[in-house]
Amino acid sequence: MISNNHVVKDATKVRLVTSAGLIFAKVVSMDAANDLALLKANGKFSPLPIAASRVVKLGSTVASVGFPNIGLQGFSPKLAKGEIASLSGVQDDPRYFQISVPVQPGNSAARWWMSMGMWWAWCRPS
Repeated sequence: MISNNHVVKDATKVRLVTSAGLIFAKVVSMDAANDLALLKANGKFSPLPIAASRVVKLGSTVASVGFPNIGLQGFSPKLAKGEIASLSGVQDDPRYFQISVPVQPGNSAARWWMSMGMWWAWCRPS
């Protein structure tokens, strides 16, 4: 599984929320420069379809389900929706997209879906 480095870097325990309840995961590898973390958990999981960045279109609807501000908003998942606002990041960086979705602390590690139902990105805080 993939998460963000900033989410797990100081964690002593990593737990995942699944339909079967909370399960423990182990951090296998971290990449601080790209804010990525590779996790391993025991169980059977279905992979999400992954979309290539070249299929992302300006104005496409995107959505995320995450757990922002658990202490304030509670432990149930929260939905955030918006659009692809730019096909390049800050200073036209082609590695990133700009989105019009409100991202709160806790949503950054959420997966992002396009309207066609494919996972396509993770959010990197700036």
